[in-house]
Parts: sequence; C-alpha cells; structure tokens
Amino acid sequence: MFTITKTGDNGLQSSVTVNTSDGTATVADNDYVPITGQVVVFPSGTFTRPVNVTVVGDMNIEPDEIFFVNLSAPTNGTVSVSQGVGTVLGDKGGGSL
Repeated sequence: MFTITKTGDNGLQSSVTVNTSDGTATVADNDYVPITGQVVVFPSGTFTRPVNVTVVGDMNIEPDEIFFVNLSAPTNGTVSVSQGVGTVLGDKGGGSL
C-alpha cells in the first residue's frame, strides 16, 4: 500500500490521478496489477489517502524488482512528488517471497 499525503489548504476537496508504470517489475511478466487513471479524492479535511497495488506472487527464483506509482492531474493543488517506487521482493533461492 502507498499513502498519498496532501499538504497545504485543506478547505477544498482535491484529487489526483494515479497510474503505475513498469520498472524491472512488469505487467507483461505478471509481477503486479497495473493502475490506469485511478482518481484519488481528498474530501475537505482529509490529508492522506491509500492507494493499493496488487503484487502477484510466483515461485520463480528472481531478484527484487521495482515498479512506479505516478501522480498527475491534480485538482485544487499541485503535486510536489510525482513518483513513488514499489519493490516486489523476489525469491533469491531461500524459499520465501
């Protein structure tokens, strides 16, 4: 889970659009379920909102992989940090994910 935090004036409802993008973890390899155009709304008086990205587990022996969570198109505000990084923990031969 990622937490998006709003700063500044909290008197107005605001929103931001969330999309994921591939890094070394890819949708094509079924590493995670993509988010496309999800609008996250901050009601007046709300400073944080969760964003869940589903990671798909497998038994392949592979290193840790990353994907990105991107924020854009804010309403009633601006985006100060537009990209977060998620890590899919890989199985390095130790028998766990």
